[in-house]
Amino acid sequence: QMIIYGGATGGGSLSSDELYLLDIRNEERIQWMSVPVLGSTPGRRYGHSMIFNKPLLIVFGGNNGAQAECDIWVLDVERSPFQWNEVSVMHTRCPLPRVYHSAEVCREGPAAGMMVVFGGRTPDNRSLKDTWGLRQHRDGRWDWVEAPTKRGQPPEPRFQHSCMFLNSKLLIVGGRGSDVNKPLPTAVYDTETCEWRNLASVNRFRHSNWGMGPLLFSYGGFDHKSPSAPTADLQVLDLDRAIQASLAPQAGATDDESAEAAGQESPQVETLSNPAFAKAPGSGPQVPGTMEGPRPATPPRGRPAPAASNARLTTPATDSSATGDVRVSPQVFVSLEKDFTHLVKKVNIETLEDEGRKIQASNVMANIATGSGGAASGVSTFVIENLLQPTTWQPDPDPNRFLL
Repeated sequence: QMIIYGGATGGGSLSSDELYLLDIRNEERIQWMSVPVLGSTPGRRYGHSMIFNKPLLIVFGGNNGAQAECDIWVLDVERSPFQWNEVSVMHTRCPLPRVYHSAEVCREGPAAGMMVVFGGRTPDNRSLKDTWGLRQHRDGRWDWVEAPTKRGQPPEPRFQHSCMFLNSKLLIVGGRGSDVNKPLPTAVYDTETCEWRNLASVNRFRHSNWGMGPLLFSYGGFDHKSPSAPTADLQVLDLDRAIQASLAPQAGATDDESAEAAGQESPQVETLSNPAFAKAPGSGPQVPGTMEGPRPATPPRGRPAPAASNARLTTPATDSSATGDVRVSPQVFVSLEKDFTHLVKKVNIETLEDEGRKIQASNVMANIATGSGGAASGVSTFVIENLLQPTTWQPDPDPNRFLL
């Protein structure tokens, strides 16, 4: 079962404060359903995090449309009727309000049972690099504890990243900082030794990731080279190999130089042309059809390309007859830079002209007619006939008439 709460919808508006559940246990009847909840809710928000630490759903932070928050809400899935409750924490030391952070539950080691939060962005658009653990004591009280650093340097400040745990190690994957074109290394925090270490970068932000044995998978998101267009790449990083490589840095390299090198593209990160090409955990990734050259157009949602067509698009063509199967997508992505991120939406290609008018600072092109007739057409014709004749034009005999 998968549960989602809140977020933003197309056009920049906020989703409702309903809780939705997708039950995938019966593959023949997969459907979304709204979960009834009594009482108050965390409210509409985006850029927050929600994790499941049995039996609790925990929502933290985000932006309610007016300001960033640092509040905590929990819902016990084993108590019916379901109800959200806001958590009051002990002490005053707690994380700053933030948005676009990451959160995950630690299952092993000294931080077992904690929800660990990293990074994000403050209301004054400052990226963060702090790490906090939220814990509940046996008497029911909650408090925050900031993670110490005994060795290594904390990762660069970032937001729109993701995180996951590999045993007792916290992995901070991707994200972006003040420079959207700069890829950030994958950072590893060992909760047992309180040590930070940098690994190869996946070169993505606003992506999703998951683990399978020693393999880290990353899907989608935005590429730092083209930060305005979403990707459809599936990448895999062998963590065992990456950690071994980080233990043997180049001779004479400083910590800052090692971190910068880890932030660059690395052969340790592989791009898969098909998820089925990944081997079993522990055997390392296999990449038989890595795509080279421009990325093909993303198929329209709801119309997945057949397996044969997908293979032709993601592997170099060896037969010129294959080019006859290339089709133009009927839909396009439109990106509008807004605030500190990008608003991206999919529109039909027939309405692309209308979207271009919306993006302009003013609708200066809106009244230019494409056909004959109408006031706008008359003005353009009048201008062309009177101004674009440098060899035949003569001054207007009427000095009282003002053109345009």
